[in-house]
Amino acid sequence: MSFSALSPSPSPAPKIKVQIYSDLHLEMNGPIYTSKYTSRSLVYGGTRSGDLPSLAPYLFLAGDIGSLVIPSHQSAFETWLANQCAKHTYVFYVAGNHEFFGRRGGVDAGIAELRRLSRLACMGGRLVCLENERFDIPGAGASVLGCVLWSRIVPAQASLGRLADVGSISGTSIEKHTARFERSYGFIKEAVRDIRAEGGDRRIVVLTHYCPLMVGSTRFEFRGSWSNWQTDILGGEGVEGLGEGDTWIHGHTHFSHESWQDGVRVLSNSRGNSMERTRFEWDRVFEI
Repeated sequence: MSFSALSPSPSPAPKIKVQIYSDLHLEMNGPIYTSKYTSRSLVYGGTRSGDLPSLAPYLFLAGDIGSLVIPSHQSAFETWLANQCAKHTYVFYVAGNHEFFGRRGGVDAGIAELRRLSRLACMGGRLVCLENERFDIPGAGASVLGCVLWSRIVPAQASLGRLADVGSISGTSIEKHTARFERSYGFIKEAVRDIRAEGGDRRIVVLTHYCPLMVGSTRFEFRGSWSNWQTDILGGEGVEGLGEGDTWIHGHTHFSHESWQDGVRVLSNSRGNSMERTRFEWDRVFEI
């Protein structure tokens, strides 16, 4: 599925300025996050709900932002998202696994809620929720490919008891989790192939919650050890046509980093839990 497709730019378009956030976990009573300058609270409703700074035209939310299936969370989350839309040209949002946590709903209900949010009048047409979908940014010479992604879980780690990120989602299983990954990975490969077949110099931004590489994307003690966090797409099987000039934005690992693999720039700015050292920067602007 594609939104507002435009003809490729005849020459490379200038880079765009973006803000990137993941793992804010707003469903957990408005987490505190700290920069080198100040401490701010992401509070629902009221005057402090807009505390996320507005520093660039485009906002990328790489999952684990808030719940899509907890009824008591719905109104506050709508308000928070609407506040972000009021401050940005576009807000790009893919769900993370925590968006689906709960005893009711599950993944299908969460995706339906994602669709509903994007259609709300209060979002002003600026909220772009993506699940195996492409959006061409008007006038920017860039296409965004978005999905949760999930991961390819290795047999040695295929235990729901060990994989709380899977077991906490109603109606899911290791098999369903891995099948969703294969569908999303297939979508990314096909979409990249289509964009390259169109010609031109269109840049590609892949936006996922789960991580596409094993090296440099987690804290040292976890690197390469946990297939529920990451899959070696970059540096492994790869995506033909994705390379220099393209960007992959992700969350989930609670580790902020900037690295390059297969020519692709990989970015994460993850807030994570209050006791973790995630290297989160609330006021950083990226050019992509």
